[in-house]
Amino acid sequence: MMPLRYFKVEPMDAGPRRRRGVVLIAALATLAIASALIAVGVGMSLRSRQSRKTERDRIQLELLCDAGLRRTAQRLQQDPSYAGEAWLQLEGLYPETRMRVLIEPGPALSTDGIPAPSRTFTIRAILEGRSHSPETMQRSRTHTFFTSAN
Repeated sequence: MMPLRYFKVEPMDAGPRRRRGVVLIAALATLAIASALIAVGVGMSLRSRQSRKTERDRIQLELLCDAGLRRTAQRLQQDPSYAGEAWLQLEGLYPETRMRVLIEPGPALSTDGIPAPSRTFTIRAILEGRSHSPETMQRSRTHTFFTSAN
């Protein structure tokens, strides 16, 4: 029996195969990097959109508080014994959202049974049922209205 000899045999086209493997690995690495960049971009876009919605809702609540203050001043001029109300109850931009404005009187300020020349009210604007966090937003303002002495 003859001893076996080991010879290194290289196929003639080993160079192009090796290059194809390197190109494939480079293409996969490029695809992974591009996918990661796209995922980061989409995430930033979604967070930016949610932030804009939250800012829009905050501004809307501020405007509702302003409207509540104007309504309170108007109602106090018409009726000095105005005791507040649940003023607005509206559907929001989306079917599941609701907006409310509550006008609540503060404690009566009087001395010795004589009504004080001022009244305090708290106006609360509430937005409920938002599709993203926070699901409920609220803004409050407390304002003192001075009544004229007749």
